[in-house]
Amino acid sequence: MGDSAGGGLCILASLELKRIGLPQPCAMILVSPWIDMTLKAHQGGNPAVESDYFLLANSAVPGLIRLFIGDRPPESPEVNPLRHQPHELEGLSPQLIFTGGAEFARQDSEQWAELCHKAGLRYKLVIEWGQLHIYAMGSNFINPTIRHKTDDMIIEWIKDHFNLASRSLQVRAGEKGGYEPGFLYSLRDAFDEYASYRNPNLRIAVNAGGLNPRGLAEAVQKLLSSRGCQKKVAYVVGDDLLLKIDSLDIKPLTRATGNFETWKQKHPDIILANAYVGCWGIVQALHEGADIVICGRCTDASTVMGIAAWWHGWSRTDVNRLAGSLVAGHLIECGCYVTGGNFGGFKSLVPDYYDLSFPIATIAVDGTSVIQSHENQNGIVTVDTVRGQLLYEIQGPFYYNPDVIADLSSIRFEQTGHNQVHVSGFKGIPAPETAKIALMALGGYQAEFSVYVTGLDTEEKARSFEVMSRRMLDTRQYDVLDFQLYGAPKDDPHSQLEATLQLRILAQAKDPRLLKPGRFLGPIMSNQLSGYPGLTANVDFRTAEPKLLCTYFPGLINQSEVQLSVHFMPPCGDDQGLLVPRHEVYTSTSQLPSQPDYQPRNPTPLSSFGPTVRAPLGLVVYARSGDKGANVNVGFFIPRGLNETPKYDWLRSFFTTETLRGLLAAEAGPDAYIERCEFPEIRAVHFVIHGLLGTGVSNSSKMDALGKFLEKEAVL
Repeated sequence: MGDSAGGGLCILASLELKRIGLPQPCAMILVSPWIDMTLKAHQGGNPAVESDYFLLANSAVPGLIRLFIGDRPPESPEVNPLRHQPHELEGLSPQLIFTGGAEFARQDSEQWAELCHKAGLRYKLVIEWGQLHIYAMGSNFINPTIRHKTDDMIIEWIKDHFNLASRSLQVRAGEKGGYEPGFLYSLRDAFDEYASYRNPNLRIAVNAGGLNPRGLAEAVQKLLSSRGCQKKVAYVVGDDLLLKIDSLDIKPLTRATGNFETWKQKHPDIILANAYVGCWGIVQALHEGADIVICGRCTDASTVMGIAAWWHGWSRTDVNRLAGSLVAGHLIECGCYVTGGNFGGFKSLVPDYYDLSFPIATIAVDGTSVIQSHENQNGIVTVDTVRGQLLYEIQGPFYYNPDVIADLSSIRFEQTGHNQVHVSGFKGIPAPETAKIALMALGGYQAEFSVYVTGLDTEEKARSFEVMSRRMLDTRQYDVLDFQLYGAPKDDPHSQLEATLQLRILAQAKDPRLLKPGRFLGPIMSNQLSGYPGLTANVDFRTAEPKLLCTYFPGLINQSEVQLSVHFMPPCGDDQGLLVPRHEVYTSTSQLPSQPDYQPRNPTPLSSFGPTVRAPLGLVVYARSGDKGANVNVGFFIPRGLNETPKYDWLRSFFTTETLRGLLAAEAGPDAYIERCEFPEIRAVHFVIHGLLGTGVSNSSKMDALGKFLEKEAVL
């Protein structure tokens, strides 16, 4: 924050931070900024100023300018921000600019605001007519009404911008936070068992470090020391690339996102840029004697891969073995998902469908594995639960990881015992030369609330409420304004529960003030007495307050941009760190296998299966869906049992891309890009729907961000 010449210095400091690659402040507040060093504003630039105040400024300012610029020309961008080109401003902080309508520097503020506009920056220019220079500093000579209004604007700006990136700032400042505290809580709860575990060589690797692996390592070390437990704690860093983002060549991971530069221009307030890294930092830490290894944004499976590679002594060229550990890691990365959670056949677990066992992966030296559950705990591990988890979040038969590419085309699962499944049939391909990078930026705000619709004509009632609501708002100001009717009443309801639907009203906008209750909820509900019969609001309006949205961009960078290092907590190490060697052998981008996309080969005519009846899809097949950025994947497979082969022949012949497109007609447009492939060994048909989630789950307007409703679709 700066006033007068201080405002100009704020801008110059921000430009210099960008030049040398350091982070920007969350936001800037410029009060009557004096920016132009050419004296043009003092030569009649503001004809509204005709006072002794202006004459005094006119005589004093030239001398101050000479002291400031020295021997530099006043037009130099080094001292005159107005001489920068719009593209040179990209990435600067959001800016709140105050200027008086009767001050000599008004033209400076107006020209700077115009330059910010051309650069695509977030800014707000406030001109208070009749006010003089630095009026917004709250002088007692200023009208109290104006002073209070200005104070409110500044406070609101601070709330909206400084607090938004507080987590990122905490991490940069080395303060607490930025990591997943759940690991610390779990370690504290299980501490006695951990400290007395019968195998003193137990090793733990987690990616709970988030944006601050060192912070979590310090907290873990503090817990261990307080209990008199001597363990070696290491952490791995190098995945955080926010400070070098301007020098990275970032390619889009998926066609749904468009290119990075376009996204960056639309969302300049980038608060996170983390590469998805692999397992070799973990391996090096374990070789150096670490008992607990804490990582940031390593892939979920990499913790399992790291333990297996260290234990078996694998090298980076053991690609088939690494691929096997990648599959095992993928199968257990979501815990209870592979022991019955989110499972299409969940009714087989009822009434004991709670407290499901966490899974165990036993990985052999050849990379094959056995997935099992703990004895005497709820849950199951079957070929079907494992198939469901394998299909979760994949993008096709080639599963990319920073350390290896796993070919899943011929993967096989075999039930080898009670709650035990053997995994084999995978192949490994050397690591890709690119790595995924996750970028997050401030993406605006969202507010929502709901009303209930009951009785007859529910669709007409919901439609009438939408028409009435849109007439109460300036809909052009919203990026998204959506009315979503959820549910369907029973034909012969016997209670209000059976007759009631929910109408969700959701809005997104760049300016949070547009979503304040007085400008969104209030205008709509002020007209409720004119609404449909039985209109009832959900009176919990907390979600109607604007909340921050983050928008997501998944990209690809060259792995050479990432340098991992391993650090140990004192007294076992220092800040020097150990550099983790990079891969020596990669699969070049031109040689990377592409995900296949094809329709049924030699399909069996559906009429050959005999008479059919209309029934929900979920009565015949199990399904599993997942999200990857903007994309949704869903896999359908035949439950294990009798006649699997003819049933799978029906499934693959029936489920074409156009069949899925028809089932998703209300969710995805006719031009949605959909990829299809088959996994014959596990009797599955797999789809990826590109762009269904917009820019990702973090700011999707959909209540169900995944395709979970598909099993209820009726088919012949």
